This record gives sequence, structure tokens and C-alpha cells, in this order.
Amino acid sequence: MLIGSVAISAVLNIFVLFARELDDFGVRKLGTTLFVSAAALLVMANLAAIETQPRGYYYLSIIGLVIALVALPILLTALWVGGSEIGPGGTLWNIGASLEIASLVTALSTLLRLWRPRARYRSMVPVATALALALGSLSVIMIWTGMGGDAVSDTLLSIGDLYNSYRYD
Repeated sequence: MLIGSVAISAVLNIFVLFARELDDFGVRKLGTTLFVSAAALLVMANLAAIETQPRGYYYLSIIGLVIALVALPILLTALWVGGSEIGPGGTLWNIGASLEIASLVTALSTLLRLWRPRARYRSMVPVATALALALGSLSVIMIWTGMGGDAVSDTLLSIGDLYNSYRYD
């Protein structure tokens, strides 16, 4: 049901983008759809781990669920309310984006824990979790410091490449 509603919403928003009838209100509606969909997916990912209660990751998934639910109203407030502290690049955006990244890292970690790889690949699950944590941490640092240069983006891309380079059977 959620996947269907997200797909329909995405199609309608893509149509609005292609029709070039996107005013300030349209951008806010599009952002609201994006933030609500992202929060729903993060909640589902963390709930999957809560349901199966993997050893050591149960509380991490609860924390990720709470973080996703806290980040949603912060991001919606930043989107719909103006002001220098709230607008793009403001403190409220930084807090909301940092919380979303933290929830994404916890969701990824708990979902990796649910996966049962072959014995020779089991050591890669903590490595993948550590790489996701490093990528999330660097992303949050980049958000708060305003760094954007080539060095930071190259570092983020390198960690992403390392994360994607592991092939699991």
C-alpha cells in the first residue's frame, strides 16, 4: 500500500516537474511528499529489525525509528516556515538532515544484520556497517561545516565505492 502511494505520488510530482508549473507552493508540496516518503521508508526498515529482534541491534533499530519520527516534523517545519535560521542552510535544516542521515545509517545497519550471508562473508557485515557509519558521519560533518570542496566529495565517493565494491553471493 505504501509503495503504491509513493509510486503514484512520484509520478504526479514528475509530471508537475515536466509541466514546469512549479511555484513556491508546488516546491513545498514536492518536498513534503519527499520527506514523508523518506520517513515512512526509514520507519519500515527499522521496524523490520524490531520485529525480528536481532541480537545487539534491537535497541539500535528503536533509536533509528525514533530519530526518523523526530526528523520528519523538523524537516517539515524547515520547509514550510521561512526565516534565515529555518531556510535552506539554516540550523533547522542541518538538524533535520543530520537526523535523517543518522536514521538511514541505523536502518542500513539493522537491515544488514537481518541478512544471513555465507560463512566466509559474515565478517563483511560489521565492515559494511562501519563504512556506512563513516559515510554518514562525513555527510553530517559536511552539512554542519558547509564544506563542499573536492576533498570532501572525493572522500565520500571513495567510501561509497568501498561500500559498493563488496560482492555478496
